[in-house]
Amino acid sequence: MRSPTTRRLVIGVAGVTLALSAYAPPAAAVAVDQDDVPTYTCDRATVFNTRSARGEGDCTPSNGAPSTGYVEGRFFIHTRDMSPVRVVCRGGGIAFSIPESVTGFGCGRLE
Repeated sequence: MRSPTTRRLVIGVAGVTLALSAYAPPAAAVAVDQDDVPTYTCDRATVFNTRSARGEGDCTPSNGAPSTGYVEGRFFIHTRDMSPVRVVCRGGGIAFSIPESVTGFGCGRLE
């Protein structure tokens, strides 16, 4: 039996079927040790249904986050709001338009 966080994607192309499985732990179960994790602090952050996320507006990289190029592995997107939004992305991302925006993959909002 699969856990509720296991997803299965089946793709069929020209009679060939490829099955992919991905495990993603719930965002609340992820340890939030922010001292050594690359982080972008932006004016706004949005998590989309596709599990991608975007930080927008005056994004500032810290903790070794690149100011341009690909972001490898896990990183955070935080906002400057009075009630800050905190997002963790586990699938890397793209920081091609800093300070305007950063995009992450495999993301979820931290509570």
